[in-house]
Amino acid sequence: MIVAILAITMLLMRIGHANDLRTRARQAADAAALAASSTVRDRAIAMIQNERIAPLYIPIGQDAETAADGYARQNGSVVTDYESGGTSAKVSVRTRECIKTEPGGAKYKAEDPCVRTDDNKDQRQDGLRTATATSAATVDLPPCFTAYYPSGGQYVSCNGTDVSNWPWSKLASLFDVHLTDSFNPIIPLPFGSASVPNLPPASDPERHANEELGQKLARDVKGWEGAEWQCLDQLWLHESGWDHHADNPTSDAYGIPQALPGSKMAANGSDWATNPETQIRWGLDYIDSRYGTPCNAWQQWQARNPHWY
Repeated sequence: MIVAILAITMLLMRIGHANDLRTRARQAADAAALAASSTVRDRAIAMIQNERIAPLYIPIGQDAETAADGYARQNGSVVTDYESGGTSAKVSVRTRECIKTEPGGAKYKAEDPCVRTDDNKDQRQDGLRTATATSAATVDLPPCFTAYYPSGGQYVSCNGTDVSNWPWSKLASLFDVHLTDSFNPIIPLPFGSASVPNLPPASDPERHANEELGQKLARDVKGWEGAEWQCLDQLWLHESGWDHHADNPTSDAYGIPQALPGSKMAANGSDWATNPETQIRWGLDYIDSRYGTPCNAWQQWQARNPHWY
């Protein structure tokens, strides 16, 4: 009876230990995957703070695997498999668990792999206790674009706010680093003309409707009427003909205001590639922040060869 009770007790202890190892393996895998994807966030923040450049897209780099390995080891595990692509990473780990000592002098080393070394230096795998786990994580980049002060110099605008002088901790809040149920290594299309649908030119009625909408928004949003509206009208007639599908064949400029690249307009809406109102609102903000008025922008456009604003 006593032997039976002891056997059951030992079995329960082993089950409990196994469950603990599985928990630790899961925690280690989660930490390693999050650490790998966080390297994308850290590089993006460095770009904003040091270069005043918007992080439109940053693929995961070689430093991600190093970060994953470091966090796995901090959590008592080693990386057994690593994959990455786009802004995502998948990490598999194995715990580095073994018994330290045993009556009679047998010793165990916590190394990779964890092996038993008897007094006669015979190595074998008995006594090895381990668990495995796999986790995936990714980071979502915020809609940001590089903008310019009217007085000169550039800054980074995220969600319509100048974030160039934000501290690291505040910038980090813009990025969503999170675990995912499945690993998606697909690299997003590059921003610019390649990231927009291949749409036919807008019809004449559509262009006329866009022009009327532009006049209304310029008046209601910015108070630009009269001469300022005429300058804006001429500027965008020459840039795109008020075509919200206008895709410059020689650059990544796109849409009614010919944003370069077109993805900058994501700051005003995810439908920037097809919605003329989103494009117009972005264009009005761009002119206001960089030139102050449409007539200033139009004057600069005419003075440059080739023309741009």
